[in-house]
Amino acid sequence: MNKPMGPSKISDEFTCCKPIIQDCRVCRLGMVDGNRPYVIPVNFGYRDRMVYIHTGLEGKKLDAIARNPHVCVEFDTEHNLVRGAVPCKWTMHGESVVGEGTAELVQSPAEKRHALEIIMAHYGGKGNDIPDNALDTIAIIRIKLTKMTARRV
Repeated sequence: MNKPMGPSKISDEFTCCKPIIQDCRVCRLGMVDGNRPYVIPVNFGYRDRMVYIHTGLEGKKLDAIARNPHVCVEFDTEHNLVRGAVPCKWTMHGESVVGEGTAELVQSPAEKRHALEIIMAHYGGKGNDIPDNALDTIAIIRIKLTKMTARRV
């Protein structure tokens, strides 16, 4: 785990969240679809309080975001099951971040390329060989985070 925050601590400082997000491989994107919650796992990139997600040009998440751009994201890592003497005494240790923000579609090809480079960098790639025509086949969702809370147990 990264710097311990104690046995179970919650922090709303963006700086505490960054190491957890960097270690995470899958983000969960929470949206409101009409009057129902909708959560899906997605690949992502993170930089400067922005989360970037690539997706197809059509789909349920784009429709939901178009109707309501307020979203949440969840990142978790360092899972460690702690067994207790009885089932109700079992717990899970780990790290997590929950963030709130507003989602929007990235429009310009230059911004899409930049977002893809951030996503690729998160997974160890460079993203410097993205063909121009590939930018026309994807949508990029940018989430401007306004609040994040980190938890380490």
